[in-house]
Amino acid sequence: MTVTQHQPGDVASMKFKNVMESWMIYDNALIGPGVDTSHNWYSSFTNMAAQPEIPFINVRTLSSAGAAYTNITSRDKFPWMYYLHSMGMRFIYPDPTVDNSSPHTAIMSATKLFNQVIQEHAYFELEIREDVVLRVKPSHMPAGVGVQGYTSSNNAQNNWMATTYTNGAPYLGNRWKFVGKSLAIPRDTPVRGRLYFSQYGKDLLSQIDEVADLDFESSFDNVAMIELTLLGMRGVQQRGEYHYD
Repeated sequence: MTVTQHQPGDVASMKFKNVMESWMIYDNALIGPGVDTSHNWYSSFTNMAAQPEIPFINVRTLSSAGAAYTNITSRDKFPWMYYLHSMGMRFIYPDPTVDNSSPHTAIMSATKLFNQVIQEHAYFELEIREDVVLRVKPSHMPAGVGVQGYTSSNNAQNNWMATTYTNGAPYLGNRWKFVGKSLAIPRDTPVRGRLYFSQYGKDLLSQIDEVADLDFESSFDNVAMIELTLLGMRGVQQRGEYHYD
């Protein structure tokens, strides 16, 4: 076996290659009475509606928020080059305890309103450096993951509950895609996502107000969330071949 030894002056002329890996980036905005608001999470729908924007990608990290809610390791930028192929967003609100004595039927449809209706009154922007490279409604970018289905039922008091489980069937091909080719994002480039609600959307969130409890004989904090996912290929530098490409 022949071993080639490189002199220090040879390094500048060497062409290093990144190892390309499929990689999903995910980030969640949580809403509920028990969430840690220091992670840019919100104690109620009303508090979320009061914000000028709902930030993603550049506000939470894996070490602070936990791997269940984000796998981003550095705020503002990715530590490797990334070819972004598709994006998705889903709204999740587990069915809460319903007050059977309430005469207000919209309260009983709060899950449906959040999972299905509210995204029609919002838009999302992806910004790379100072450029907005994408502006779409959340309903334009189904997540392509998670459960699907629809349920409606009534109880002894004839109160109805209707639930839409997801905003798109769980097939990755249903996600929003960049046409023609993937969007190349250089390493250490500032990236951020922002979700905006229209005034009607904010008013609707304020009417839903609190994230209602789950009922396990005693009340248990419920958590709603908005999840952003980016699917693509990351270029990982190999040991001994660190470079700036």
